[in-house]
Amino acid sequence: MDTRQALGTTRTPVTASSAEIVHLPGGRAAITGTVGEVGQALAHLQATGRLVSSTSPAPTGERGQVLVNVRLIPRLVQRQAPVRRQLSTRALVAIAAAAAMVLAGFGWLLYAAVTALVEHAAVILGALLLIAVILVVLGKASGRTFSGTFQGRMD
Repeated sequence: MDTRQALGTTRTPVTASSAEIVHLPGGRAAITGTVGEVGQALAHLQATGRLVSSTSPAPTGERGQVLVNVRLIPRLVQRQAPVRRQLSTRALVAIAAAAAMVLAGFGWLLYAAVTALVEHAAVILGALLLIAVILVVLGKASGRTFSGTFQGRMD
């Protein structure tokens, strides 16, 4: 058994370069290849939004090969758009019907208020006139004058 398989790691060839990415547990990875290939792999990881941090290139012992350790954002956490379900036709019809009923209810309340106001306009105006007369009589009895209305007592 390969030691990488024993550690639970996987090898992933990187597109547009021949650098090798070895995924390690805990959101880490090791990238090996030439300086240019490792640079392309890092640029690709950064462009896809998975790169968190990286170490400086270290020589691997093979001629021209370097090793960079990186931390990656797990694929499950990475930029998941919220799942939007499309409402069914039945749900849309139910929402529209409820909105129409609420609108009809407000319309009926407005109609009832206007009708009551028109039917009882004489009573409402009479009550307002009676209140005004009472206020004037009380004002005369106390000797007070209303601002701008009377200049003095009118006996």
